[in-house]
Amino acid sequence: PCPPPHRPTAPPLHHTNRHRPAPPHQVANLCNEAALRAAALNATHVTMTHFSEALDRIQGGLVRSRVMAPQDRHRTAIHEAGHAVVAWFSTNANPPVKASIVWRGETLGFVQSKSLERISKTRMVYEDEMKVMLAGRVTEEVVLGDSSTGASNDLERVTDMAYYLVGKVGLSGSDKLGLMALLGRRDRTGSHESALSEVTNSALDAEARRMVNQQYKLTTALVRSKVDLVRKLAAELERHDVLLEPDLERILGPRPAAAAAVVAAYAPKATPRP
Repeated sequence: PCPPPHRPTAPPLHHTNRHRPAPPHQVANLCNEAALRAAALNATHVTMTHFSEALDRIQGGLVRSRVMAPQDRHRTAIHEAGHAVVAWFSTNANPPVKASIVWRGETLGFVQSKSLERISKTRMVYEDEMKVMLAGRVTEEVVLGDSSTGASNDLERVTDMAYYLVGKVGLSGSDKLGLMALLGRRDRTGSHESALSEVTNSALDAEARRMVNQQYKLTTALVRSKVDLVRKLAAELERHDVLLEPDLERILGPRPAAAAAVVAAYAPKATPRP
């Protein structure tokens, strides 16, 4: 018999959350790269701009010397603008702080978000994260009328997250599977999946698919309601290649009050002195 499909038992990592704590050797590497960047530009001191460029270099790779075809560059700008707009207007999403269509390594573009220091996450937080992941694919469909393979990594991540929510932590929002941590269970042979019946496996697949489809519909509605801002942001990306948080706010306007309140709630607090 064919082996059961892989289903994640831990939440997926998100390459767009680029503010997570790093080990000391990675911090040292980042500092060295930023210093090299400053020296190459004959700067008198290292600035946050150099650190940002160093982070792009480390995580994304070298800038490609090959010029991207105009139609591919436009599609990439639309794709990344979709991610940024949906993240900007989703209450529980991590706030975007940078959008880029600079071609680095295998990465055509990215949206960098500020990771909020959450101790745990609710289903609503995960659902907004799923919307952000789906936004690139949805925006291509809404604005360009078709989609590309550029969303393959996004779809892998959103699928992993759906199976994690449904099969590991009981956050599907449905009572079909109940409060059962089904994934990761082993039978006596050590197999992860054979302990589950065919009916249960089918139910897992159906619930994960339902959750993704539900967020896809909500993402589509949000993108359609903000399509003018998507086009405006994409045009600015094509003009400047990289946009930072002040640029995003200038183009998109302030984030919704509820989203701003979430960010404020997780803002670092000064530790009172004894």
